[in-house]
Amino acid sequence: MRKSFKPKDDWSKSTRNKLLCKENKQEYYIDKVLKSIGVIYQRERPIVVDSKKYFIDFLVTSVIRNGVRDKVRVAIEVDGEYHFSKEQEQKDQEKNSALLSSSRVNSVIRISTKNASSMNAESLLVAILSAKAKAVTYYYD
Repeated sequence: MRKSFKPKDDWSKSTRNKLLCKENKQEYYIDKVLKSIGVIYQRERPIVVDSKKYFIDFLVTSVIRNGVRDKVRVAIEVDGEYHFSKEQEQKDQEKNSALLSSSRVNSVIRISTKNASSMNAESLLVAILSAKAKAVTYYYD
């Protein structure tokens, strides 16, 4: 279930709207899978760490199984080809470190656009549950 989120400042509102408008088909697919697996998440969620603002493609905050809500803080990033340049890899590592240093994110899952469409409900749920309590970054590329 997608949880509605509305940024308060104008820059965040504008940036979030731009990101949502340029959503690619792999992000759309992951969004569809998340809706099907009983998780509560937010789309293009801004998070401020040390006065720097980052947007997370998906922030999963809870997993609901058998009527029980299990809190998680897992960021999911869907990475296109440009994420594999040296410069962007460095920026992504800095972002991962910043997110993991915040109280809002326990783990980061990075899925390449190449592999996003092969993630099914079961594999994505297993990835989220595996990542929920560990301050690490998982790569699916």
